[in-house]
Amino acid sequence: MRCWAGVVLAALVYAGPALAQQPAASDRTLAESLFRQARALIKEGKAREACPKFEESQRLDPGGGTLLNLADCHERIGRTATAWAEFSEALALARRDGRRDRIALAEKQIAKLEPLLPKLLVNVSPDAGVDGFEVRLDADTIPRAAWSTPMPIDPGPRVIRASAPGYETFVRRVEAKPGATVEVQIGPLEPSAEAPVAERPSESRAGPAVSTAPRDTGRDRAAPEQNRGARTAGWVMLGAGVVSSGVGAAFGVRAFSKRSASDDECPAGECTTRGVALNEDAKDAALVSNITFGIGVPAVGVGLYLLLTSRPEKPKSAKAVSIAPVGSRSGGGLLMTGRF
Repeated sequence: MRCWAGVVLAALVYAGPALAQQPAASDRTLAESLFRQARALIKEGKAREACPKFEESQRLDPGGGTLLNLADCHERIGRTATAWAEFSEALALARRDGRRDRIALAEKQIAKLEPLLPKLLVNVSPDAGVDGFEVRLDADTIPRAAWSTPMPIDPGPRVIRASAPGYETFVRRVEAKPGATVEVQIGPLEPSAEAPVAERPSESRAGPAVSTAPRDTGRDRAAPEQNRGARTAGWVMLGAGVVSSGVGAAFGVRAFSKRSASDDECPAGECTTRGVALNEDAKDAALVSNITFGIGVPAVGVGLYLLLTSRPEKPKSAKAVSIAPVGSRSGGGLLMTGRF
């Protein structure tokens, strides 16, 4: 069977080189047999069975007479564009061979068919051109040179497809009617949902396709680890601040109690030995209270800041933290141990 591009261009093609090549004797014999069978089928009104036999006969032993019969057969079954192209090719052969009878027949049939030819006009947007882009009519590729030009096609239901790797296929079903022109507009294809953006073909006219996938950088990979570290530190600081503030409050109460007891042991400014000891204890407790409060309040603030400025994340492993206050006569603080 002839492809669609052949239907469009056959009238412009000179078939002399093909005819000049002599077929084998067996091919000529088979071609003659198929030709006679096809002629008999035409007389019986069985054109659809006859056309494939004419086609094979023409392939085995090309000739102007067989081509005219093949064109007539295709006209009978409604393939007017195919018949028109074959009559045009047969006309070129008849003129080359000086066959006036065939010239007259071919010209008559061409003139009769031309007003009846359905035509297809495919307009492709300049932005549609990407790597691997092609337009097809049914199973045949429409050459780029045929875009934006009304081209004859056989009548009936036809399917136009435009496709490219990585893009959704454009599909348009049309009805080609005698004497009418079907116009199809093809714009840029939509990217396929199944293909990753980075693997889609780059555009040949509008420039290379730009991937919108997030870039994998060291900063991106470090961000989750930094976020987890910030939240861990936030919880540790908050816990330490709360504990330290609690310890400071406890030692503050202790200092107030010891000072009150010391005052009871020191009437009229004279202190007993026990009063002096209670006064020293009150000073120690007050010192620890001041130190732990000084640590706890800022720690609570820092912990809250870290928790509020980092995204919540479910911890993947248990974290153990142990905080113990340490106090002495010379100072105080917190001892923090843990596993993170």
